[in-house]
Amino acid sequence: MPDKTVLTAVVNALDASGNASDPVTQEVTTYVSLLGDYDSDNDVDVEDLNAFTNAWPNSGFDASVDLGPASGTAPYLIPTLDQINNIYDISTFSRMWLWTKSQSRKPIDIEIMPIEFEAEILSNQIIIELPEGVTAGRFQVGNSNNTYNFNTEQKEGYIILENNDELNQYYELEFGNLSSNDRKFVINIDAEALSSNIEFNYQLYSKDGIIGNGMMQLRNPDEFHLYQNYPNPFNNQTTIMYDIPSLMVNIVDVEILIYNTVGTLVRTLDEGDKGAGQHTTLWDGRNDDGEKVSSGVYFYQLRAKVDGQSDYNKTKKMVIVR
Repeated sequence: MPDKTVLTAVVNALDASGNASDPVTQEVTTYVSLLGDYDSDNDVDVEDLNAFTNAWPNSGFDASVDLGPASGTAPYLIPTLDQINNIYDISTFSRMWLWTKSQSRKPIDIEIMPIEFEAEILSNQIIIELPEGVTAGRFQVGNSNNTYNFNTEQKEGYIILENNDELNQYYELEFGNLSSNDRKFVINIDAEALSSNIEFNYQLYSKDGIIGNGMMQLRNPDEFHLYQNYPNPFNNQTTIMYDIPSLMVNIVDVEILIYNTVGTLVRTLDEGDKGAGQHTTLWDGRNDDGEKVSSGVYFYQLRAKVDGQSDYNKTKKMVIVR
């Protein structure tokens, strides 16, 4: 039976003499899929949130996101569709999302697709600056032994959904951008001090689908540090990660310089001014003229300047295999 099929039930009663009452007619709508499950995979997750967000009208009405008001208990909600897109539709979607999370279903592994954006720990907050064009996303913050408490404040123009999964030991935040130009997110950490690195997973979506999926290790660094690139060796692109110490009061001017084995400067990645925290950048294996460099050994150098002076230089080796 197709979803949202309208059936008409006609009922009357007969007494002992065979006399029939007037018939009573009632229309009933059947729901085969879960409310809000736009991809029909039997859960309501970030992909459905992205579909809901992108269908949400800035004006007028869109029937695909008319989910409420709804009564009953999830997942068996009974909607009374009002032909209006409002808070009742968002509430119904949120209740179905929370029901999915209560089933303790682990997210399905998908292909790693790193994307460059800022995510760093400053004091007791994770500060995230989204790339342009992101309409929805999911952040998963590891919480080994359920040590920390995390929370995110509601943001105007966004749907913000949170879940603390104590069984699998992580906090998750899913968001949908309905109408906001604000790309900054702040996840608060309720703890006096962070005693370990934090594993930070992300999935980011645009109106056309997923645009980024990956993992970072976030930390509150106490010294400059340049990490080994990954993957290494690599073919098309590689990720370079570095720390700016939390003791730095001023922002730091950062460059990543890439040299070949004879010392010729191949590429300059101007990172601009960076605050304390852990940062990542991507190198696409091209020189400053946009040409692909050949296979071989290359060196990448982190150069950090404070008040115009070169305070830190560190170099590591990487390999390109075409």
